Amino acid sequence: DRSTLYGYRGEYEQAMDMARRALARCEEANLPLERRLPLGDLGAAAMAMGAFDDACRYLEESLAITRQIADRTQEILCLGHLGWLYLRLEQPTKALEHLHAALALAERVGSCTEQSWLLAGLAEAYRLADDQDRAADCAYRALALARRTGRARDERIARHILQSLSR
Repeated sequence: DRSTLYGYRGEYEQAMDMARRALARCEEANLPLERRLPLGDLGAAAMAMGAFDDACRYLEESLAITRQIADRTQEILCLGHLGWLYLRLEQPTKALEHLHAALALAERVGSCTEQSWLLAGLAEAYRLADDQDRAADCAYRALALARRTGRARDERIARHILQSLSR
């Protein structure tokens, strides 16, 4: 979907615009369950723009719909984004809760795509919680998985966390 692509490119205003359009179309077509996707995109873009209250609201609404229909991929993404949101708010306990839930689900359903990103989030949460050993373990696991799956962005995040741990 185009809003997701804009988000990956760091074009958050465009991502928000596309997601709002998709959400409006879902409502016009009376597709309440399909709303989960643009709501998730709105949440991710809002978080990137620093609109944390909006991000939380969008992600929680997407997560609720996602759980109704057992869309595990979207559930993983919502939980992951909420975990990273709580990292941005410097609330490591809530971040750990969401990131552990997302990682457990990703592992249970065999979805490798998000795991390096989730492990990097766990590393950062443990770093914020002052558990350097667990932070390093998660960061090394994230780095290895990112390399194996070719996820350069996740590799950069893991390296950055490892550098901050070595200071």
